[in-house]
Amino acid sequence: MLPHDDPATRLEYRELLPGPRLRPYVACYWMLRSPEAMRLRDRTFPDGCQELIFNIGARVLRCDDGRHWSRNPPAELVGQMTRPYDVLAEGEQLYFGVKFHPHGFAVFTREPVDSLRDQSIDLRLLFGPGFDAVHERV
Repeated sequence: MLPHDDPATRLEYRELLPGPRLRPYVACYWMLRSPEAMRLRDRTFPDGCQELIFNIGARVLRCDDGRHWSRNPPAELVGQMTRPYDVLAEGEQLYFGVKFHPHGFAVFTREPVDSLRDQSIDLRLLFGPGFDAVHERV
């Protein structure tokens, strides 16, 4: 397959730096989108950071063990990862994320950060039903 035929080359990725008040906690905001519906399989590698990820378009499946796939929630916290995992997304790719510094998410939750390790957690379960309004605004 030629590089220009690769669906991943049609993805648009952007990063924005947070304002000065959040800079000690948030590494960046990011957006990933495709101009058209597509099927994308990718491997995600650990980087020591937690991320809030809002999936606006695609159906996303995640595989942690190489055999069992589970559906990702539309708004999730990805805790600090210690091993890679695979993602399979189908449809329009549109994501918005908040990437925290390795220590940064701890000030926004009462949960011990180590209890979130290697997990994808539905943000509605973590922050409660009031989070639905935040998800709708995103």
